Amino acid sequence: MTGIAQNKVSYFKPGDLVLKNGDHDKGCKGIIIEVNTNSLKTTILKVMKFNGEIVNWYSKLVEVINEDR
Repeated sequence: MTGIAQNKVSYFKPGDLVLKNGDHDKGCKGIIIEVNTNSLKTTILKVMKFNGEIVNWYSKLVEVINEDR
């Protein structure tokens, strides 16, 4: 499944390949290693970029480009 999430918690899962579409790191790809949603329904993804750096990305600025099966 490809597309921009509508901030659905179940949409993102560890192992998914994602693309950052906005702000800092725009155009970077990485693998989700953790999905965190707070009480306000804001989802932050912990992502490992291909250079090995671990970053936190706001889910509304991220697109899944390949789902982990």
